Amino acid sequence: MEIEELARKMREEALAQQPESVRRVEELRQLQRRIELEEATRAERQHQEEIKLYFNAGRYSGGARDKTAIESWKKLNVIQ
Repeated sequence: MEIEELARKMREEALAQQPESVRRVEELRQLQRRIELEEATRAERQHQEEIKLYFNAGRYSGGARDKTAIESWKKLNVIQ
């Protein structure tokens, strides 16, 4: 028997021995951890997008006139 299969089997047996309320609490804790991780990831992604926006708008202010710089400058002026 492979180690992963043995570990899975042991976990299933241990979970079967626990009351339903304990299992539900564990499921809720795992769900909460997953939601917190997704929120942190989403916040980091949004922060990176803001950094890119400011960077490209700054390039426009510095004289760059490519499409990305112009669009970023316009978005920043609409926001402010």
